[in-house]
Amino acid sequence: MKATRLWITAPFDVSPREFELADVPGPGQALIEIQRSLISAGTELAIVTGTHIGFTTGAAWPRYPMALGYTALGRVRAVGEGVAGLKEGQRVLSSAPHASRALVDATQLLPVPDDCSDDAALLGYLASIPLQGIRLAEPRLGEGMVVFGQGLIGALAARFGRINGCRPVLGVDPIAERRELAASAGIVPVDPGAADPLTVFRELSGGRAPEIVIEATGAPTVIPEALRIAGEMARVVLLGSPRGRVEIDPYSDIHRKGVMVIGAHARTAPAVATPDNPFTTERNRQVALTLIGDGSLAVEGLVSHRIAPSAAANTYRALADRASGYLGVVIDWSAP
Repeated sequence: MKATRLWITAPFDVSPREFELADVPGPGQALIEIQRSLISAGTELAIVTGTHIGFTTGAAWPRYPMALGYTALGRVRAVGEGVAGLKEGQRVLSSAPHASRALVDATQLLPVPDDCSDDAALLGYLASIPLQGIRLAEPRLGEGMVVFGQGLIGALAARFGRINGCRPVLGVDPIAERRELAASAGIVPVDPGAADPLTVFRELSGGRAPEIVIEATGAPTVIPEALRIAGEMARVVLLGSPRGRVEIDPYSDIHRKGVMVIGAHARTAPAVATPDNPFTTERNRQVALTLIGDGSLAVEGLVSHRIAPSAAANTYRALADRASGYLGVVIDWSAP
């Protein structure tokens, strides 16, 4: 059968392209008709702009040409031999790329609860990334948190900080709309061009420095700032994948203060659940969907745009330029 996917051949050279897809799923597979997919303004945008560090380190991935995307919602259309627990028409989440249809490993599909809208479910699927970063930080009730960056990953990380009882939680971002959205979720907004996040935090916390600092921008230049404001014995979590190298002061900002620097790439979640750590990526996604469904995790306003596949190239440009009003972008595969 014919299907369509987003294909990239060089920086910003993105377009929807037809490709052939098998009509019948193989053993253990499911055929899903994708309704919506969510653009990642982190790793995915770095691939589109050509700034992903893998391009300069000799890594095997990413490499053009390739399909884009890894957060999709659709309905099951057929299942292959040996697949149980899925039925035709069921809403499911998948790590499939941006496409109209996909053949996927059926064991990797996550059913969508009835109390989650399509957009909210996509955000819940993506939320496994910031949730893993928060788990690695091991927040304790009453500790304070500063999150640099209020894009989707940073916005979700700050909300998870509040759910874990962190107070205050500051969201640092130069974009006014993102700060306003953070404030609506109980997060203290800080414009880094107008105020020092450490000064703001001290004013709200009786003079102490933050116990947890989350870097969620992926901009290497923000890392020294995150280390600078961290308190004694604080944890600094590198949640945004850094897009280059940077100079830091390891004595003043890490060694002397006893700061712990934590890498929080999504792959740090355990592949297999154990009694000691049951929180695999799938379990984190289930937790996020549950919290969205019962209202604990507020995601209203995090999706700013819904676009047709034909508008993807211009949208990536807007995201790269940090255009006003852009945050979460959902591709509607029922649109041309």
